Amino acid sequence: MRRFNWPPQEASAIHPIEPYGKQFFIFNAFKRDPNFDSEVSNTVKPLLNPNNEKIPSETVLCVCDFAKRPLMFLNYLDFKILQASMDKIKEGFKKMEEKLDKTNYLDTKFGLMLKYNLNKTYGMQRVKKGEHNSWGMKKGVFRSRKT
Repeated sequence: MRRFNWPPQEASAIHPIEPYGKQFFIFNAFKRDPNFDSEVSNTVKPLLNPNNEKIPSETVLCVCDFAKRPLMFLNYLDFKILQASMDKIKEGFKKMEEKLDKTNYLDTKFGLMLKYNLNKTYGMQRVKKGEHNSWGMKKGVFRSRKT
C-alpha cells in the first residue's frame, strides 16, 4: 500500500494507545464495490460509481501501528460489537494468563541472564577489520588462522 497520502487529509488527529505503540484516527471512507480494486488502482479516488452517482461515505475508525500502517478498520456497528464483547475478551486473556507456567526455569534463567549479563562478547569477521559486537551469540575468542 502506498502511503504518501496516509492518513487522509480530512482525518482527525492521531491518538496514541499507550503503552502498546498503536494509534487510531477517524476519517470518512468511501463505501466501495469489491470489484473496484481488481479494475482500477487503489490509489485512485473513486468519485462516481458506474451509474454516475456519487459514492456514499461512512465514518470509520482506523487502528494503526507505530508507522501508521493500518491494522484494522471499524465502522460504527463493528465498534459497538467490540465494545459489547470487551468483558469476554478480558476474561479470555485472564484465562490464558492463568494457563501460563510462570515457574519455567529456563525462562527465568534466560531473563536473569539478559538482565545481569552486561558484558558484550565479540567475534571477528574475516574480511572486515575491527570487532563487531553481539550479545552472546559468539564466544569472545578470535578465529584460528587457516594454514
